[in-house]
Amino acid sequence: MKKPLFIAEQSSNPRGWFGKIVAKIMARETAGENDAAIDFMSMAPRDRILDFGCGHGQSFRRISRIASQSQLIAGVDQSEVMVTEARRRNQDLIQNGLLKMEKVDSASKLPFDDSSFDKILSVHTIYFISPLRSLLTEFRRVLAPGGQLVLAFHGNKSSTLAASLPSEVYNIRSTQDVSKQLEAAGMKIVGTELYNKDSHAITLLKAEASLVPEK
Repeated sequence: MKKPLFIAEQSSNPRGWFGKIVAKIMARETAGENDAAIDFMSMAPRDRILDFGCGHGQSFRRISRIASQSQLIAGVDQSEVMVTEARRRNQDLIQNGLLKMEKVDSASKLPFDDSSFDKILSVHTIYFISPLRSLLTEFRRVLAPGGQLVLAFHGNKSSTLAASLPSEVYNIRSTQDVSKQLEAAGMKIVGTELYNKDSHAITLLKAEASLVPEK
């Protein structure tokens, strides 16, 4: 059964009063994927961390405990509703200067200097970004040499789950395709893992910023 287009559009960019409901549902439904991605990342206490498409911001509690000596933990999202929810949920971290939250209008230009981060986390975002290469190139730019990116996404285009998601909103990319685009953007794949959720698997893909981006 296809997910209704209106619900799919709200999942990609929550808006209005219904978006607030979506934010709460997503906080519950994506908790496992966020934890799995954080575990796969192997963060260190001093790592500077970016959560791209941070949504509800539930991940920051755990990130701030692990990266306890970080000089920069940041989150960005294109949804005003999600940024507001993340700020509300993490108000104490923001007030104490431990977390920076930003709304971004374009994935092709992140509001950070080159080599600002040691680690980047992004869960269930790449379906909604086109062209994906522009985002991956930005990730490479803001990652320090040797820094790591972890993506979590549905990587099986032929799955029943993929078939249920409206193609007008979701661009489901294979793990192989995402890997190739990461390498073209100047990153090397250093690990893959599957996180099993209900009747389907989520791809966890880890890449290292250690190559020179293509021109």
